[in-house]
Parts: sequence; C-alpha cells; structure tokens
Amino acid sequence: MSSDPDLERDLERLMSRVELPEHDAWVPDSADRRRGRWSFIAGGAVAAALLLAAAIGVVGFADVGFPGASRRPLQTLPTLLRPTPTPDVTASPPPRGTAVVGPAGTILDFTDDVGSFAADDQALAAVVGDAASSRIVVTEIGRQKHVISVTRGRQAFISPHGALRGDLVAYTEIEAKDVSAPAPVVVWHVMVANWRTGAVTELDAIPGEQSIAPDSPDYMPNAYTNGRDVIWLRTPRVAGQLGASELVLWRGGAQTTLWRTDWRSELSYAIADDGRIAVVSLACPPRERIAFCGTGTRWELYVIGSTTTIPRLITWRDAFGDRGGVGGPPAFADTQLVWPRVSVARNVTTVDIVDAGNGNIRTITDEACSWIGSTVREVVFSCPDSVIRVYPVTGQVTVVWSNEAGSTYFIADPHAIIGRRVDGSWVIRPVPD
Repeated sequence: MSSDPDLERDLERLMSRVELPEHDAWVPDSADRRRGRWSFIAGGAVAAALLLAAAIGVVGFADVGFPGASRRPLQTLPTLLRPTPTPDVTASPPPRGTAVVGPAGTILDFTDDVGSFAADDQALAAVVGDAASSRIVVTEIGRQKHVISVTRGRQAFISPHGALRGDLVAYTEIEAKDVSAPAPVVVWHVMVANWRTGAVTELDAIPGEQSIAPDSPDYMPNAYTNGRDVIWLRTPRVAGQLGASELVLWRGGAQTTLWRTDWRSELSYAIADDGRIAVVSLACPPRERIAFCGTGTRWELYVIGSTTTIPRLITWRDAFGDRGGVGGPPAFADTQLVWPRVSVARNVTTVDIVDAGNGNIRTITDEACSWIGSTVREVVFSCPDSVIRVYPVTGQVTVVWSNEAGSTYFIADPHAIIGRRVDGSWVIRPVPD
C-alpha cells in the first residue's frame, strides 16, 4: 500500500461508507498508525444506510487546510487487515429475551486482504489488487475460485448489503478522469458479472465527482442484485452541480427508471429475491427556497411489487420528531421489512421490523451492541468480545448469540454474515432461503 497521505485520505473517504462498531474497527494498512481508526458500514448507499445510511466520509487536513494540496481520487484499493483479538474486560449485558447459541461459521479457502466484498450462502466475492490493477475473486464454499477482470485503468468497489446473489455480482468500476480538479472528476461504471461464465456487462456510466467536504457523499450508484435483476441509483454530478436522482432497475435485459426525485431526498433501497423493491426517501427535504409541502419533512418507507412500478407507502418517520427522527436503508427479511434507525452518531442500536402488509412495527434495541446489517431471516448486531447477537424477525423475541474463538463478524448481507479469523481466513455464516 502507498504511504502517500493524500491517497490515504481518499481511501478513508471511500471506506467511510461502511461502519463497524468501535470495538471491531479495522485500521488501514499504512505505516502512519497515528490516524484515527476506520469505521466500517451498511450503505449502501451508501447514500443512506447503507448503506445507506448514505455515504459519510472522514476528511484530512489536506482537504480544507491547504488549498494547494493535490486532491486525487482512489488510486489503490482500501485494504482490510485480519483482526487482532482485543478482549474487553467488561462483558456486554445480556439483552432481553430467550438466548440460544448460534452455529459456527464456514471457513473459506481465502486469506487475502481485500478492499470491498459481499457474500451469499454459496460464495464470497472480494476486490483484491494494488495500485496497478484490481480484480474480483469469487470463492465458493468448499469449492473453486473464480476471477473477474476489472477494466484496465479502473478500480472496483462492491457495495455492502446485497451485491452478490446466485451467479451474479454487481459492482461499480471507478474511472478517474481529472485527478487535478478541486473535486476529482470520475465516472461511475455500473457493472454486473456472471462469475461462473465470466460474462461481464456494463449497465450505466454516470459522471461524478468525489466529495472533498467532510461528511459529504460521493453519490456512488451502489448496485445490488437478487441473482436476476440489478438495481442502482443514478445521481450525476458535473462541475459541482447535482442532477436528479433516478432509481434504475435492470430486469430481463431492459432498464426501467422506477423513481425520479431531488437528490436531497437521499434515496436508499433494497431488492428482494422475489423482485420486490423497498425504497426509503426523505419527503419534502429542506430546500434553498421555501415551498409548500402537505406531508412535512419526513422519512417514508415504500415497497414496489415485483410486477408493478407503482410504489406503496408502508410507514413513515418524522424527520425531526421522536418517532425515530432518522432514516436508514431498508432490507427484506421473511415477510417483514427491516428499517434501522441510522443517526448522525453512526452507532446504530435500534432497528424497526415493519410488517409489509399492514405497517405494524416492532422495535429491537440493543444498547450494548451495534447493528451490522440484516439477513433474510434476522437482524444482526456486533458486540464487544467478538460476540454477535441475532434477532429473528418472526415469532417471539429470541436472542441467538455466539462467540467463535478467533473470529470477528462485521457485515450482514441478505444471505450471509461475513467475518474473518485471526489467522487471516475469511468466514461466513450462510443464510439460505
């Protein structure tokens, strides 16, 4: 890895879209260990959670203190190192509910340090490489590896929480266009690859700029797939001006714009295995000019059925009140929707489970831990001492907890909980349909 401080800063800004709890934070592979820890993801999106919560970055002195400093986009991949065990002398208090011990994870034949990754119940996809090139390595459970080549001159990024399913992996290739601009000019290329056949398809090319201000998103498209379809957010940015945000669906070889809104609405989204789409949008976002809005500023959760393009409002949160007051990326789990309360603090301890039929809400709060994502069956929290707590979304509140010696889990995707062992091996807990 390069020791260039400007490069380190850009890597930190990109990886800031994924958050880990403080006790499980990872550090950049750099000689300069005096920098603060990196905190990892959900969003997406990524613009909102994930994911979104949206994309939140860490900025260095070179961004604002030295106008003449070079500002360059990503030149090498951010790298996650293997975890080092750091026992916490204070054990987390047990949550309410019945506790049972969960199963151990599946250790993969893969030990590389990676830049970004996704998994399902069959495989792990990870971006590996250096300043000169990158590639995506897909490691099957108990079987062989597959390599997807990244377009020459570009770097790949896999968004967390839903980028791998079945034979497809969705990702973004980042092409640097003008590295000397005050806000580095890039093109976000939306890609999907069949890792079994090696076929790669480019779905979109979006003009963009990497943000240089603290806590400002880059508006990366954050592509997700359910193994058949691909969904992503198109928000062009040229000369500092943002265009409208469009939620685009690729299905059956054709593209459809499902949603078009002001970029201030901070869309986050998820796609289910059966083709349904969940969308969170900030209705009546604050604007430069005062305008009438009947609903007031609030976060709204919608579902778009698999055979329609018409959204159905499920529930909402007052953006400034005590009914959550925050947005967060949606997810599908069984017949329910999972909607975390992602706040500025970025340590998510409360998640709402929403009935997609009637909008009824059950709330799970685990103050001692941090939400790291949701699978199709459960809500997942990471706790001190490498403990994870899993709350199934149906039935009575039951806590499934485990502490695998030498393993740290830090991301939950729809069909896998992803971690790494102290010996460097990657480990996943498959979550089948």
